[in-house]
Amino acid sequence: MKVKINYSEFIDRYLDKDLSGPELNWFEKELDSNSELQAELKLQKELNEALGQEDILDLREKLNAIHEMVDPEPESKRIKRTLSGNWAGIAAASVVILFTIGFLVSTVINPGQTAEELFDQYYEPYVVPTNYRSTADINNVFHKALVEYGNQDYQKALQLFEKVLFEDESRMDVTLLTGISNLEIENYNKANNSFKKVINHNDNLFIEQAEWYLALCYLKTGEQEKAHIQFGKIITDNSLYKVAAEDILNKLGN
Repeated sequence: MKVKINYSEFIDRYLDKDLSGPELNWFEKELDSNSELQAELKLQKELNEALGQEDILDLREKLNAIHEMVDPEPESKRIKRTLSGNWAGIAAASVVILFTIGFLVSTVINPGQTAEELFDQYYEPYVVPTNYRSTADINNVFHKALVEYGNQDYQKALQLFEKVLFEDESRMDVTLLTGISNLEIENYNKANNSFKKVINHNDNLFIEQAEWYLALCYLKTGEQEKAHIQFGKIITDNSLYKVAAEDILNKLGN
């Protein structure tokens, strides 16, 4: 019988850098191919950034208590089956947890934050997956660009990414990283153009990321009307970044 693994414990340990050896290798491979796990990890990272360490521990305790109420089975039996089970109960539990998260986050983060403060709170450069980096030929320009990008030398990374795009402008992964590199060195117009190119291409794996960074870029440059529209689109499209987009709009008073 096919089962769905409860990744919550592994996500917590991964973010706490408590996974190693075979467990870490398994989790990273699972992360590369599992979009639901990617979304859950992204949400947890955003919550961790929004909350202090004590608040994170308190949040985990509250969510564990809720989980015990909706699923009183022992931990060893707590496996969600994908082909059977009470879906109404699972959905109700999910709603309870989401409302609890929203309430706790709203009580911890001070309202009335500026666009600049929200950008600083939510922005982080895109992290290139370890397995993706390892597939690049160590001698080619793209690999060298990824090394500079990983070292946070965005000016050098940008020059190398542009060389890759000169040879193959269809590389939407490189276009996204070019946009982020420009964003890091405050070339906001060029960053916007790169993100829009990824979005308008409309046939690649990086559209949601480009939409998110475009919205953040508008936030950074004070273009709040454009930011509102872009965050609203993220919410409407049920993007991986939907929860964060909703929270930002709430903080902006919309």
